[in-house]
Amino acid sequence: MGRSNPKEMARMAVERNGLYRLLATVFRKEFTAELVRELKDPEFLRDLSEVGADIEVFSNLSPDKEFLEELSLEFSRLFMGPGQHVSPYESVHLGGEGASLWGPQTINVKKFIEQSGFVYETDYHGLPDHISVELEFMAHLTQLEAEAWELDQTDEAINSLLFQKEFLERHLALWVTKFSAKVEELAEIPIYPQLATLTRDFVEADHQELGKISTEIMN
Repeated sequence: MGRSNPKEMARMAVERNGLYRLLATVFRKEFTAELVRELKDPEFLRDLSEVGADIEVFSNLSPDKEFLEELSLEFSRLFMGPGQHVSPYESVHLGGEGASLWGPQTINVKKFIEQSGFVYETDYHGLPDHISVELEFMAHLTQLEAEAWELDQTDEAINSLLFQKEFLERHLALWVTKFSAKVEELAEIPIYPQLATLTRDFVEADHQELGKISTEIMN
């Protein structure tokens, strides 16, 4: 990701934005027919195959009502319970034994997000350390980066990159592996383990790449 070419940097920021935004959507709410069509898009499937994802799982998705109801039930069971389920909150995964919602991690995420002026989705009334909010926040930052590169505002673009790196290091990259492993353990339908694995791999790769860029910037 050489930063010598602003147009290339803008293009890559747009691509990263798209994936962060899509992943935020799949963990925020149940599947819709529109979301299924996005995941079955040939260009998206081609991109997935390039990063080693099992595209057959995505190709087999169907927008029909019965299948969407099955996915909706799985989403509720997997992320909301009752019974054993996967907590989508950073505070639960990083808070140690007896961790609960609105832990120190939640407060730290809230402060970090508010520093950037990020505005939550109007239909979201949950906690700021939800996996979907953290992914949406990264989408917000990559959008700002892309816009800055396109306007030749190099300093603003670099600041956005450094902000992204800091957020991943202090928050999302610290717990996405635990989240993914829990989804793989408890899921009954293959699409959610695939999405969790894709999220983990993408976040980890993005974190590494941002680390390289920050090193270039500082030298």
